[in-house]
Amino acid sequence: GLPLIDGSCVRVRPMCLGDRREIAAAGKNEDTYLVYKKMWDMLVTEPKNLNVDSLLVPDVAYIIYMSRILTYGHMVDEFVPCETCDAITEGVADLSRMKIVRASDIPAYQASGQYHLPSGRDVVFHLPTMNDERRVQSALREMERDGALRDKQMDRAYLRRASLIEEIDSNPVINIRSMFDNMMKWRDDDYDALRDRVMELEAGIEAESVPATCNKCNSATEASVALNPQFFRASRLHIGSMGDRK
Repeated sequence: GLPLIDGSCVRVRPMCLGDRREIAAAGKNEDTYLVYKKMWDMLVTEPKNLNVDSLLVPDVAYIIYMSRILTYGHMVDEFVPCETCDAITEGVADLSRMKIVRASDIPAYQASGQYHLPSGRDVVFHLPTMNDERRVQSALREMERDGALRDKQMDRAYLRRASLIEEIDSNPVINIRSMFDNMMKWRDDDYDALRDRVMELEAGIEAESVPATCNKCNSATEASVALNPQFFRASRLHIGSMGDRK
């Protein structure tokens, strides 16, 4: 089986064509929670009684990556936007090179704790779970309905950090929206410090970047591997390059 951060194991099956169809349907609304949960429910064969919402997000991402490798191999195609001219170039990443960080690799690892921010605030936080991601997506939809959404990608990132905070200066956090509103009054260095502390404690995979040379301006560029439709199919660029070498 594949090990989770808490030491338990799960078994997964290879992906099939029908899985790609279900993943595409779940991903139409850009809801990471729905995509991750759908994939977990489809691909994990044992055990079946796990509460998915209680799992750490890096655990679920790790299982998705491993299932993809089991099905299609280590090579994955990715569309890489050029930072110079914004043209799109295709590149290939090797998932066998990604680093897997285990809880035992992290000094004083803990899934929750207290942290003193540069401004003097004390926050109690926990590492991101699937339930947090569910709350984030729900808050995004609520903000969109209320006309409170400014930039979806940016607001999603802020909500993800807000969802991790349980207390500020011994005052319990009421809900994710109130924490988001509170966070909008923070100094930048407080937000950056919390983000960096969470990243220091997160076990899981460090996804491989995709290097490429822009076809339009010849600039060197790169992008991180993303869970997009390209991820859930065999690499045609790698297969093509192998054929070219014959």
